[in-house]
Amino acid sequence: MTQNFQIEPVAAKDLVKLQSVAKDTFSDTFPNATRPENLAAYLSTAFSTERLAAELANPYSMFFFARRNTEILAYLKLNHGSAQTKPDYANALEIERLYVRRHAKGRGIGKILMLHALQVATKLIVDRVWLGVWEHNQDAIAFYEHFGFEAFSQHDFLIGQELQRDIVMRRSPSPSPHT
Repeated sequence: MTQNFQIEPVAAKDLVKLQSVAKDTFSDTFPNATRPENLAAYLSTAFSTERLAAELANPYSMFFFARRNTEILAYLKLNHGSAQTKPDYANALEIERLYVRRHAKGRGIGKILMLHALQVATKLIVDRVWLGVWEHNQDAIAFYEHFGFEAFSQHDFLIGQELQRDIVMRRSPSPSPHT
């Protein structure tokens, strides 16, 4: 089924579509991770029109849609340089967001987006690729481990008024035998 979709860069003209898929996929991924008011506060801040427009305009951030015809199935956000959420990671690529719509999971779309991210890392000639993942999201942790990511740190992640912990994982940008 993975042959039935394309990966394409997200442009400023796609802001409304990006906002919609970002809110939907985050809500679908973490429906019971926090109280509804905390989730609503996070969604309105993290995916506000102003914030997403600024992220899209940042030359050190890249967004990609996985699309089948006109349907957006997933999206990916990559950061490098000063756009990284942890600025002390020199010469690295951050996978800040990799989200697949619930009905599209299990089709290999996440894998293809991950391979795309690793190709970008290779083109950028970075030393490492890293990401943060919620400590209770065992499916995502296993997915990243499959791609050779290893935990090396942790950081706090605020959703509304609730402080949660992310595991920070990394790997080299070179191909892994698992991919």
